[in-house]
Amino acid sequence: MGNMSGSHQDDSDSDIFDVDGISGEMLNENYLVFIFRQLVNRYGDLQVLSTDDEEQMFHNPRLPVIKKKPSLDILHKSEIYQSVGQASGYRANKNHEEVKSSLMSMLAQRQNCGPFKRSIKANINNLFLPTSSKHLKHLGAKVFCGVYSKDGNYFVTAAQDSSIRVFDASTPNYRPINSIQGKHVSWCLLDLNFSHNNEWYVYSTWSDCLHINRLDGSDTDVKCLSLNPELQRFATFSSTFSNCGKEIIAGCNDSCVYVYNVEADRRSLRVEVTEGADVNCVGFLNDTSDIFFSGTDDGIIKVWDKRCLNEDDPQPAGILVGHYDGVTFIDSRNDGRYLISNSKDQSIKLWDLRVFSPKEAEQTALQKYSNASWDYRWDKIPKKYYNMTKCMDGDTSVISYRGHRIQKTLIRARFSPQATTGQRYIYTGCGTGRLVIYDMLTVKMGVTLCWKNFPKLFFGLILLISLGITQINASEDEERLVRDLFRGYNKLIRPVQNMTQKVDVRFGLAFVQLINVNEKNQIMKSNVWLRLVWSDYQLQWDEADYGGIGVLRLPPDKVWKPDIVLFNNADGNYEVRYKSNVLIYPNGEVLWVPPAIYQSSCTIDVTYFPFDQQTCIMKFGSWTFNGDQVSLALYNNKNFVDLSDYWKSGTWDIIEVPAYLNVYEGNHPTETDITFYIIIRRKTLFYTVNLILPTVLISFLCVLVFYLPAEAGEKVTLGISILLSLVVFLLLVSKILPPTSLVLPLIAKYLLFTFIMNTVSILVTVVIINWNFRGPRTHRMPMWIRTVFLHYLPAMLLMKRPRKTRLRWMMEMPGMSVPPHPNSSYGSPSEIPKHIGGMGGGAKQSKMEVMELSDMHHPNCRMSKKLTPGGDLGVGDPCRRESESSDSILLSPEASKATEAVEFIAEHLRNEDLYIQTREDWKYVAMWDSYVNIVSPFRETETREQRNSKRFRSDNRSEDSDDDDDSEPRPPLRRSKRIAQQRCNVSASEIH
Repeated sequence: MGNMSGSHQDDSDSDIFDVDGISGEMLNENYLVFIFRQLVNRYGDLQVLSTDDEEQMFHNPRLPVIKKKPSLDILHKSEIYQSVGQASGYRANKNHEEVKSSLMSMLAQRQNCGPFKRSIKANINNLFLPTSSKHLKHLGAKVFCGVYSKDGNYFVTAAQDSSIRVFDASTPNYRPINSIQGKHVSWCLLDLNFSHNNEWYVYSTWSDCLHINRLDGSDTDVKCLSLNPELQRFATFSSTFSNCGKEIIAGCNDSCVYVYNVEADRRSLRVEVTEGADVNCVGFLNDTSDIFFSGTDDGIIKVWDKRCLNEDDPQPAGILVGHYDGVTFIDSRNDGRYLISNSKDQSIKLWDLRVFSPKEAEQTALQKYSNASWDYRWDKIPKKYYNMTKCMDGDTSVISYRGHRIQKTLIRARFSPQATTGQRYIYTGCGTGRLVIYDMLTVKMGVTLCWKNFPKLFFGLILLISLGITQINASEDEERLVRDLFRGYNKLIRPVQNMTQKVDVRFGLAFVQLINVNEKNQIMKSNVWLRLVWSDYQLQWDEADYGGIGVLRLPPDKVWKPDIVLFNNADGNYEVRYKSNVLIYPNGEVLWVPPAIYQSSCTIDVTYFPFDQQTCIMKFGSWTFNGDQVSLALYNNKNFVDLSDYWKSGTWDIIEVPAYLNVYEGNHPTETDITFYIIIRRKTLFYTVNLILPTVLISFLCVLVFYLPAEAGEKVTLGISILLSLVVFLLLVSKILPPTSLVLPLIAKYLLFTFIMNTVSILVTVVIINWNFRGPRTHRMPMWIRTVFLHYLPAMLLMKRPRKTRLRWMMEMPGMSVPPHPNSSYGSPSEIPKHIGGMGGGAKQSKMEVMELSDMHHPNCRMSKKLTPGGDLGVGDPCRRESESSDSILLSPEASKATEAVEFIAEHLRNEDLYIQTREDWKYVAMWDSYVNIVSPFRETETREQRNSKRFRSDNRSEDSDDDDDSEPRPPLRRSKRIAQQRCNVSASEIH
């Protein structure tokens, strides 16, 4: 540089920064380009090939030269042409010819302290594509896959010797971290990809399983995920993680795509893509993980939507047809719209997913696939594929890139990095070791690279290194800041300058959701956000030195962090599962807010269930550090849980959430922890409607059993049905509440009391039914029952006895009595009850009653009113009739028979009334037993109903037969009177 600027030889520093002076000395800007290019190429054995070198070294002279140029009209009108052009600093005139940017003006702008725009940085990177590499390590086997992690910190290779090697890409020398021997590897490892959080990687091979392992090398055991295929000779050609990390998608040789759920540890979906064609590549369209694509050997790309996918009849959301042979690789731009595909027909196509091919085009592609007569593994590419001028029917691709001419197939094609190149380029590799870079905007081969002493490299391993993928997620200042901060940083040591110092950690809790409270197992499941703040003196910087960077976001495994865990954890996961990024500020303050779902132990007090209030605690503290090493404090001095982001629960209300810092100074060393109290109250509407109200209503039904008449015959059945209902509710409560013996819930006590009450009511009902159906022929009523139930209880309850029968009405008339009958249930006069004792006034009154009864029927049908000394009428004994005095009326034989019939009927009516009266006394006793068990609100209603039933039975009582006292009906009383009157009239007519 000094020879080209002679006037400035004495002041070299001034020459370097005086860009205007340099520009005056340079006759042509190509000198500056030459200098930069020499600086880039001073290391490594990679060289840029000219057209002649390329043709001599790698191309068979018999291969045709591509002469046809594709039409760029569709590309110039597309959205990707504009977006990529702006992101990469590409400028074009009206004829779409590139306008070169002046490098001198860019440097002059930078000299005047003007910041470089992202597009300008990308433009500079595009002017000087990397053309150098460094020999890292000889692996001793063919490498089929080499992939960077998402953050660019790891580089992993998969070789044919079944070895997976992990390198630290954050260091210039790519330090080896781990080497793992693959499981169930047949022939070679075919594909390898990373999870979104860079914790896991998955590889594919000839096996019926997917294989995953941790990227950091902490676990050397490879985990196998079985796909359970139907094909015996089975291989997974491509596999990748979803962006959420919960699923893995794989393309296999049985023409199917498999989706494996990592959390459930099972295959969740199997989609048959096509029949008889291998699925070579799969991937997700964007970060949503809902839409994925597949490329098969028939040259068809299919796009699938998992949200509406049926395994029995899978239908793609759309198809892309245009390749004349199998699709080997697909790369998405991750914008949900554009992707590129690489094919065995030596073409790369750019697709717009908003324009699918028609369904009829699928048959055309399948026909061409079935008619194919060559195999890329050992046959040469047909010449017609090099200068393809006619597109296939249904080809909706934006543009096709051709020119990477080889005798065998292309392997992979990818978009260049967004941060460094604006995704302007497409690079591809092949089995010959050549790396070809296409300019996506001009559809030209920008650079063709090759290694002089090349071993066979597959899938573009060195290509990824040469394009600098490690810078995809970081700008220059941020990368320099990270490099300076972590130079010599040890995350295993507490960030203190003196070991006697302690790290002050401010800890807080944000309660987001109360997921569930399991009363039976006494576990509370909650969704919370932890908030941890501490200071790390090693992570301080001056913002002015690093482009004004005010915050740095890094994975938490890069820095030291306190081991704060939940002490009363109930599921074994004491720490957070999702490792969110830490925020580092220039003053060295580190903020970490990881989300977590905890299951914590919670003592449940079920005394007043479901009107209960529970207090659950969450106790956090350091697991290994004592209070002299890590001191805990409340976040922002808030002695409560943050509920600003709380989602209300449908089962519980949060009443209060205090927080307390506990310091145990009596112990040595000092211990500290923070306890959060979650005081919650149950919402009772659900339990009131479904548990409380039914049990209360059932308890009322227990009382209503006594209101049911005994003649209904369903009293015991109703009581047993209520008892079974109570058993069901007891089982329901026992399933909800924990099986503790410390306390008995109030609702359980209530159900138990109702259960016992219902049992007693069934026993009492049995006694009532027994008393109700007693009669004078089977039972004798004890005096104490008559006294208690017929005299005292009615007076105590202010109740009146139901309507009297005809016999009781006649007994209460003056001068009326009823003698005992030999056929009655009372054997002697002494056995006649007192309430009918007034009926034993002698035969005279009885005969008088008969005479009065005969007078009522007919005035001429009269009997002698003279009574015998014994009190009997002289109509029953012939001897007595002959000795009667002359004042007695002598009756004819017909009149005597009529008189005897009348007397017989009168005695029958008296016996029937006596029988009915005894039955009614037993029923009356049973009725009072029922009334004692009925609550007062039902007393008046029961009395009214009982009166009506008594009146109905008194008016409709049937005549009891001599053979069966209850089974045969008895004629009513009015009918007996009517028969007696007819007989008396007949006898009187005969006398006259």
